[in-house]
Amino acid sequence: MPPDDLERLHELREDADRHAQLAQNAVPAQTSRSGTDPSGKVWVRVDAQGILRAVHVAMDWQQHVQPEQLSAAITAAIASLAAASMAEWSQQIEDLQLKPPPPARPLPLWTDDGADTFVGDSANHAERLSRLAEVIDEITSKLDEAIADSERALTYSESVRSPRGEVTVEVGANGSIRTLDLSPRWLETAHPTNIGRLVAQTVSEAQRRSVAAFADFKARAEETKASVGVFQDSRIVAERIGFH
Repeated sequence: MPPDDLERLHELREDADRHAQLAQNAVPAQTSRSGTDPSGKVWVRVDAQGILRAVHVAMDWQQHVQPEQLSAAITAAIASLAAASMAEWSQQIEDLQLKPPPPARPLPLWTDDGADTFVGDSANHAERLSRLAEVIDEITSKLDEAIADSERALTYSESVRSPRGEVTVEVGANGSIRTLDLSPRWLETAHPTNIGRLVAQTVSEAQRRSVAAFADFKARAEETKASVGVFQDSRIVAERIGFH
């Protein structure tokens, strides 16, 4: 196999590995967080996993927030926590990028003996190049599967409605709120404590379901990673290409 092609494979893997290490090393602190909406009349708390655990609506909220805007106020309070977490993660990425890039973890595709065999034997060169192309196509196909799973995860949503329809919420795969609807008639008479309690219960249920679905996406990603990982064994690759 031409040395330039081997070098390209090494460079691609090493570059991907360095980016993966950056993402793995930049992890926001897993702690409970609290926040408020701009009016200060809605307070929320999420746990270390980002699941909504409490919503407190001020007794005088109707003097500061229009009923049709309460859902937006609750969403804004929750979003402020996600924004803080993302800002922390982004800052960690920036800090890590200022440092020398981490060395790629040793994971050679070829052993020295395998590389020598490639250089020393050209009798079946064309056939082996064809087989190598098949291996690369297989790897590409598996990576396409992983990308498709990622796209499904990005567009995934989970909807939950409270028993009497007072609260309806839709969340994404990461638990972020996409829509939150509160019944206007319910808000007219509901006590602020009950509003906060039912919103927290409904949203947290949707988030728990989305976390479970995300775990499925992650499991499939790990399966794809494992299936691609077999090609990290130089003996397997050499055998597929035609070296025994």
